[in-house]
Amino acid sequence: GVSGEGEGVKVETSTSYIEEASISPPVSDAK
Repeated sequence: GVSGEGEGVKVETSTSYIEEASISPPVSDAK
């Protein structure tokens, strides 16, 4: 959901959070 990060994610949505979580192990672990 962060601009400039993720796979071209520009809009802050639940899907963006899921994608970022998959890319960032620390984030998914924290959830």
